[in-house]
Amino acid sequence: HCITAEVVIPEQGAEGVLLAAGGGPGGYVLYIKDTKFTYYYDFFGYNEYKIVSSELPTGKVQLRMDFKYDGGGPGKGGTATLFVDGRKAGEGRVEKTIPGRFSMDTMDVGMDLNSPVARGEYETPYKFTGTINSVTIELEK
Repeated sequence: HCITAEVVIPEQGAEGVLLAAGGGPGGYVLYIKDTKFTYYYDFFGYNEYKIVSSELPTGKVQLRMDFKYDGGGPGKGGTATLFVDGRKAGEGRVEKTIPGRFSMDTMDVGMDLNSPVARGEYETPYKFTGTINSVTIELEK
């Protein structure tokens, strides 16, 4: 799958959640912290994977995370690649994925309500302090 966020980062910078799915029991989140775009995947609290980009520019920015699943059935791993304005900005492995739904927590845009996906990384709701113009999720067919 691929997730693309069209955002505006003010001159003073921005931080916060772009998209969160799931919560403390497991899920993933895309967020900005310390001028870096981050993808964080929590496998039931047993395995946590964090992929961080290089520093972000300000102004209108396109942020994208491509997840290439290894295949071979549910629960396998994959590679997450981060892009900033179409340029590769980070990459890492997620060795295990949750084979079903994440939890009773919902999918949130612009904040992470209820329990945080990335415990210890931020406090909820960690609202995005820039502007989100759109978030698009594309599933591989």
